[in-house]
Amino acid sequence: MEKKIMINDRLILNVQANEFWYKTRTKDKHYTIQKTEHLLAKLLEILAENAGSVIHREAFISKIWYGNDNVGNPALTKAVSKLRKLLHEIPGPQKDIIETNPKKGYRLNAEVQIVRS
Repeated sequence: MEKKIMINDRLILNVQANEFWYKTRTKDKHYTIQKTEHLLAKLLEILAENAGSVIHREAFISKIWYGNDNVGNPALTKAVSKLRKLLHEIPGPQKDIIETNPKKGYRLNAEVQIVRS
């Protein structure tokens, strides 16, 4: 079963393929595909599945780095930075949707729809 996550009606994450698709402003519905790292896809998936809620750093480290704090803490900060950079390259309202809550974690401020096909 394929899982896709639509964010703000413009950005689509295909979780299994590690791809972001985004709608461009053309005459018809046109999508551009950008391959990304599995880590960034997983990070965005967790944020999207919990949109509007603060996800604590420990939850990301547990799910992505299997509880390894020594690797997970610095890697999480770097991954969020890379994800933000990627989202800034995409036209539209995705630019500032990842909010940092100091000493706690991160929140995705966006409308999210999860589609399984």
